[in-house]
Amino acid sequence: MPQRLLNKITVISGATGELGPAVVQRFLAEGAKVVLFGRNRPRLDELAALAPARVLVLEGDVTNAADVENLVGTTVRRFGGVDVLVPAAGIRRAASIEECTPDFVSGTFAVNFQGALEVVRLFQRHLNAGASIVFLTHTTRSAPRDGLGPFAASKAALASLAKSLAAELAPRCIRVNCLAPAMLPERADEDAATQARRKQQRALHVAETILFLASDESAGVSGQELVVEGPLA
Repeated sequence: MPQRLLNKITVISGATGELGPAVVQRFLAEGAKVVLFGRNRPRLDELAALAPARVLVLEGDVTNAADVENLVGTTVRRFGGVDVLVPAAGIRRAASIEECTPDFVSGTFAVNFQGALEVVRLFQRHLNAGASIVFLTHTTRSAPRDGLGPFAASKAALASLAKSLAAELAPRCIRVNCLAPAMLPERADEDAATQARRKQQRALHVAETILFLASDESAGVSGQELVVEGPLA
């Protein structure tokens, strides 16, 4: 079976986060050339070792303008145009209503919303026709958890932004979609090994769905938000 992202230039911010490594591994398995951007340099180097000839590593923070500009400039000099953009950097911090100060809320939005927007804003002129942008958002189908209001709000804003960008970039045949991973249900009787297994399964499901949205298999899909519920057991 042909590799679905063979020689496609892919940029993943937040590559060392909770879901990023699974996405990186899946994309590399499908033949992509991947630019990894994140704050955890040792973890970035571990991922790069999976396919050194096809990986470019850049350490940085999406809230730092110079870091993002360096990401864009270095990527374009190395690879030229970009085919897939996954702005996956994010933070999920819980806070009571008393703790939701302006600084706390703006810090959450700075990463989850403005950071993702800035990555797209600076890369958009370098996106090839037929390129795909995939945002990571948040589903409200599962029961809300206390203290995640600012996080959920920042992801809701991102989902709304994606719909607008999908319309704006459609004339260039650039698709914009969202993937909303459901949070794993909390289980008091679950041991650490079982919890780790379920987190790994969820990461694999997320990576497979992002791969679908990034590949030509979803060529007719734009402005959508897909929810990944599993694993359910």
